[in-house]
Amino acid sequence: MIVVTAAAWMFERIKRQDELRLEDAVIEIGRRFGAQCLGVGAAGKLAPAPAVLKALRLLSGNAVAWDPSGQVWRLQGSAGNTIH
Repeated sequence: MIVVTAAAWMFERIKRQDELRLEDAVIEIGRRFGAQCLGVGAAGKLAPAPAVLKALRLLSGNAVAWDPSGQVWRLQGSAGNTIH
């Protein structure tokens, strides 16, 4: 399923670079996996689709946290993160 592949890409990118900015995620997911993997987030901005985020949570467990102030996913343990 393409959403699982997109989520796996996100998780690998976060593990490799310790974080993934929302803007970068949207650009790369759209380019690599298509518009079906994008949606509108809570702030009204383009974001990974809810199904992609759900798959990311399932793949990463508690390893990845969303930092809403920085608009970035980070490996858990970085200051200021909440689980997303």
